[in-house]
Amino acid sequence: MDGLLASGQLFISRFNPDGTPQDWGDVGNTKSFSLHEQADAKVRLSNNPDTFATPLNSVPIPKPLELAIKTDELNPATLAIIFRGETAPLSEGAGTATVETFAATPGKYRKLGNRNIQTANFSLKKTAGASATAWAATTAVTLGTCVHPVTANGHYYKCTVAGTTGASAPTWPTDGSTVTDGTATWIDAGVITLTPTIDYVVEYQSGMVMPTIGGAATLGDNLTVTYDHHAVSGNRVSGGLKRSIYCRVRLRGVNLANQEPIEVYIPYTSLYPNGAVEFMSENYATFDLKGSPTLATGESAPYYVDILNPF
Repeated sequence: MDGLLASGQLFISRFNPDGTPQDWGDVGNTKSFSLHEQADAKVRLSNNPDTFATPLNSVPIPKPLELAIKTDELNPATLAIIFRGETAPLSEGAGTATVETFAATPGKYRKLGNRNIQTANFSLKKTAGASATAWAATTAVTLGTCVHPVTANGHYYKCTVAGTTGASAPTWPTDGSTVTDGTATWIDAGVITLTPTIDYVVEYQSGMVMPTIGGAATLGDNLTVTYDHHAVSGNRVSGGLKRSIYCRVRLRGVNLANQEPIEVYIPYTSLYPNGAVEFMSENYATFDLKGSPTLATGESAPYYVDILNPF
């Protein structure tokens, strides 16, 4: 007779709401799989002085069968069971020259409409500067009009005194000061295009941008972001949708002590989480499930264990 030291491959098949089973899914790297038959003993003890506390009768009271599964494989189907939810394919298309506007809050991230942002072709500009027109000579301008020099210097200028521009362009300041232009006055409103890492930072995967504190954008400045984004594909687990999840479970294993195949089949069991999912941890996360197998209609037992001769 040999001991039991087994390895194996675990498969789970969920039941649909109408009771029909889905196809089998491979759980992946399964660290442990166990069935625990439990019972409490009701014991009648002797009260005779000569045999005091000696058991006279013992009756085992069965408790529900317990199934336990532990895996360290990040499997969407397993997560969907743990989170009492569903999994579905995720697909988001790529895009180019996407334009969005928002009001700046330095030190706070703004979530963009897309994720998986490309690093190339990303730009963040002050909206007023991006829409500024080229300066023109002997032209009437109103308060708040924004222009940029004909020979661009990266800055834009806002009219603070309405009037008519001169016959030639003024010397444009770049230090935030004002300049007289004919009967009009302009103030340097700052750079048009913000500088990455200095004026803003981008979280490309999630699609978030943050104006930096002390950067060119101040609180409430309207900003225009232009970017391209890659397509996104994968699986989405939507959690918290199901009160209970029922499955079939099948183990294809081998006893390493003697190379005998072992197969375990559970026709019907509930499955539920047995611990938190550590999305951030110093070690590899494990995903723990428990269940309570029950006798399914048409079956002769709640579970079957086949110890086979080597093939």
